[in-house]
Amino acid sequence: MLLGLALPRTRRRAWLAPLTAGLVAIVLANAGHVSRMLHSSALEQLAQRWLTPPVAATLTGLAVVLFLWSLYLLVAPDDANRKLARRLARNGDHRGAAQLFLKAGKTSKALAEFQKAHAWLDAANVSRQMGRTAEAASFYKAAGGEHLEEAARLYASSGDTASAKSCYEGLARWYADRGRLGEAVTAWMRAGEPARAARTARLALERGHVNTETGEFKAARRAAEAVRDHELRARLEEAQGNYEGAAAAWAAAGKPRLAAEGLIRLGRFEEAATLLAKAGLTKEATRLLYRAERRLAEQAGRTTGDRSRELNAELERLARRLLPALEREHMEEERVEVLLHLGRVDEAVGILLAQDRIADAADVASQYERWELAASLMERLGRWGEAGDMYELAGAFQEAARCAERAGENDRALHLYRKAGDLSGAAACLARGGDLQQALKLLCEAGKPLQAWDLLREHPGPVPDIPGVILQMARKLEEEGRLQEAIACLQRTTVGVALTPDRIGAALELARYLLKAGDLRAAQAQVDRILELDYSSKETHELAAEIHRLKQLEEQRALTPAPAGQEGEEAEERYQIITELGRGGMGVVFKARDTRLERVVAIKVVRTTSPDEASQLEREAKAAATLNHPAIVTVFDFEPGLGGYLISMEYVEGESLDRLLRREPQRILSNLFPILIQTADGIAYAHAHHVIHRDLKPGNILLTASNRVKIFDFGIAARLDIERESSARVCGTPFYMSPEQIRGEEPSPSSDIYSLGATFYHLATGRPPFNRGNVIDAHLNATPPDPTEIRPGLSRELADIILRCLEKEPSKRYPSAEELHRALVGAAMRRSNVSS
Repeated sequence: MLLGLALPRTRRRAWLAPLTAGLVAIVLANAGHVSRMLHSSALEQLAQRWLTPPVAATLTGLAVVLFLWSLYLLVAPDDANRKLARRLARNGDHRGAAQLFLKAGKTSKALAEFQKAHAWLDAANVSRQMGRTAEAASFYKAAGGEHLEEAARLYASSGDTASAKSCYEGLARWYADRGRLGEAVTAWMRAGEPARAARTARLALERGHVNTETGEFKAARRAAEAVRDHELRARLEEAQGNYEGAAAAWAAAGKPRLAAEGLIRLGRFEEAATLLAKAGLTKEATRLLYRAERRLAEQAGRTTGDRSRELNAELERLARRLLPALEREHMEEERVEVLLHLGRVDEAVGILLAQDRIADAADVASQYERWELAASLMERLGRWGEAGDMYELAGAFQEAARCAERAGENDRALHLYRKAGDLSGAAACLARGGDLQQALKLLCEAGKPLQAWDLLREHPGPVPDIPGVILQMARKLEEEGRLQEAIACLQRTTVGVALTPDRIGAALELARYLLKAGDLRAAQAQVDRILELDYSSKETHELAAEIHRLKQLEEQRALTPAPAGQEGEEAEERYQIITELGRGGMGVVFKARDTRLERVVAIKVVRTTSPDEASQLEREAKAAATLNHPAIVTVFDFEPGLGGYLISMEYVEGESLDRLLRREPQRILSNLFPILIQTADGIAYAHAHHVIHRDLKPGNILLTASNRVKIFDFGIAARLDIERESSARVCGTPFYMSPEQIRGEEPSPSSDIYSLGATFYHLATGRPPFNRGNVIDAHLNATPPDPTEIRPGLSRELADIILRCLEKEPSKRYPSAEELHRALVGAAMRRSNVSS
């Protein structure tokens, strides 16, 4: 004992504890003797009751062990780690001391030192090694931060749920403060706070801090479910790409538009539309159904076989649902598209027509090959050329021909009438195209001589080259009892025409009809003509004898005057028709011999319907007669005759430019500048003499063999210095008419400049500036295509000159034809210099 007291204080404490415990054990083992020594009866009774021999023996053995352990501690050498640990502890290095105590196996001492050093994690680890879970949890809690999760887990394992909840709450706040919102959501859920977890999840979604591949996302979804936050749930499902779940959640949240968006992403348009419709959003629902229909139509168009049939059946079903909705919502454009997908073209066209969208309806009918429907609509629009195309595709050739006529496409109309077997229409086209004699021949060959006569009556002047056809027509008229018409018919091929052998039959028949009509003088005249050519004709002599007999019988009677007037007879005697040169809308032109002046001329016979027209024609002829220029056909005379009124003019050997455009276009291109310059020069001369042409076109310009230009047909020309009050009438050819002519405004030189521009455009490019559809409207409103786009090699300067002539506003055109002439000359010179 004394030795122990002499040892250092730390060593004393080490051996004293087991010694004290051993003394207590030996006292208890000898409690009976002690009670007798103390004279304590109570203690003795207690010892007798509890201190049995086995117990006494055990306590004695324990005391011996403790005494021996105390003795070992007293005399054993001191451990270096413990010695150093005690020194570090005295110096305040509690962490170091704790670590040394651990090495020495003194966990309790180590734990105490870790606590003094606030090394809570080390303390927690030591406590866990010692099996002291609750104490370890407290140390983790003291460490804070992420260690709160371990603290909470240990508290929970030890049954302390309140402390565990507190730790999770602290952990959630710690995560949130550091922006680790996803982990904060998980912590709040473990803390049993789903509302806070849901709020944190919303914030995490807004900041993009949710990773759908981790448990944090599942925790957020559980939080949303727990608090029935359908909007949060929907947004989480969208983040994960689960649009079906998102749609269900948005629907539960009362937001059908957003729910529909989820279904749309899945391609489930019909379900989305149903959802919107239930929410009263019918317009949006209808739009979705329309998208579904279009998508299905595209799929059906890309597939074949059974799958295609299935898709088409589905398309039909969807359309039946969609069409009433489109009608209710007044979505007419979409309704038309759906009907077209279903092939219900007529209904689609009907909707367009109800909206007065005739042009769109026509285009739809054309696109879907409803040719007749398209054609009828094109007619309503005045697009005659296109209407003709549609009718032709539909096999309605007669209607196609009629539209081609309205479009001014005479050759095409002729082809279509022939294709349709409509000889009357074909004949009318031939006559309009200047081939009256071929038209009459066609009708007569078809057994329609009376129709041929009706056609002939519409065109004045002699018909010298088909006497056999005229004879057939006259005989039919005579059979029908129309004797005077038969006489008039035969006169068209005999009167005013040189008698030739092939015309004798017609002349003889005319003499017979005249005789039958009682016109002995005229009949005798025809007989005399025949006998001058062929005196051997037996039939003629017989007829002459009959006439002579009747003259003797009626020599006291006055002869009936010839049907033609005196003035007409004079003209017919003066001019001998050689051949027909051409026909147009205003009359027929013949090559003839002027027997009075002994020269070959061209005469144009124009039929008039009133004295006013005849007077106007005479004034216009006089206007043309004032012109004497190398580029203008000279007018010689004007007088009545040959069934109308005739204008005698210079005969020019040459071809019109419209025919050359068809037969020899390269000739025109090779001589383009000279042709344009001569034409402009001629019109400038006419304007300087106060005359405007008003019908300039390639067909009214001749080109001689030496490439000289001759402008003719001033038949509708007008003087600018007289009769202005009556000159503002619509005249000209649609392909070349100026806008002011179309509107019926007063003529001006600028109108001729526009027509020159249209003519020059045709010569330079091979086509008029507007040659399809409604040409009249195009001249009023459309811009002509750049000539260089049609003829790339064309001079840029020439193209600009032509386009300036075609300006809609007269003030923007060349101020005069003389200015146009100078511009063309300059352009030609510059082009020549560049070429050289």
